[in-house]
Amino acid sequence: YLLMAMVGYGLCSGLQVLMARRVGESNRKGLGKTLANGTVLCLLFSVALMVISLWAAPIIFSLSLHNEKHVLLSVDFIFVRVWGLPFLMLTQLVNAFFIATSRSKFIIWGSIVATVVNVVLDYCFIFGHGGFSAMGLHGAALASVYSEIVAAVLMWGIFYAKNMHRKYEVRNIIQFDYRLAGDTLAVSTPLILQYFFSIG
Repeated sequence: YLLMAMVGYGLCSGLQVLMARRVGESNRKGLGKTLANGTVLCLLFSVALMVISLWAAPIIFSLSLHNEKHVLLSVDFIFVRVWGLPFLMLTQLVNAFFIATSRSKFIIWGSIVATVVNVVLDYCFIFGHGGFSAMGLHGAALASVYSEIVAAVLMWGIFYAKNMHRKYEVRNIIQFDYRLAGDTLAVSTPLILQYFFSIG
């Protein structure tokens, strides 16, 4: 899962570079267009990574683990955990936007809330407290997914609550720009490969 997360981090780092350029050019509309296009790219990447993970996880774990119980537990964990990828990548994207626009203080709020939610849900789901059944490793995966959902909702909620979608005309951009996507991938691909192999 960490490998998949690093792919998203590399993609969003490339988008951050492009968004920072638009900020430097005082091009609000261009910044909004880059963010909107990046949202589509992140969703496409996350779906592709989910499909790859769901297909590859049983094969990889069956080859690397020799205990059938451990294989089943690991596969079950990944099958739950990958559902957090879209939310994680959307959070990475809006965080990149906040950094590019010098609003990094919002990221601290999201990190604190996500961490607290994860810790509390881990305690409840893994050990069976608060009226929940003890789910062990499965519960840990669920807690992580829910914390990523909360983080995504919070960070994008801040984005909309501060009317940034109006300021940067994000709401008016509904078409996918293939040329901009190509520029994004040209910047992001080296970063994706670097993060992927450094973690792998």
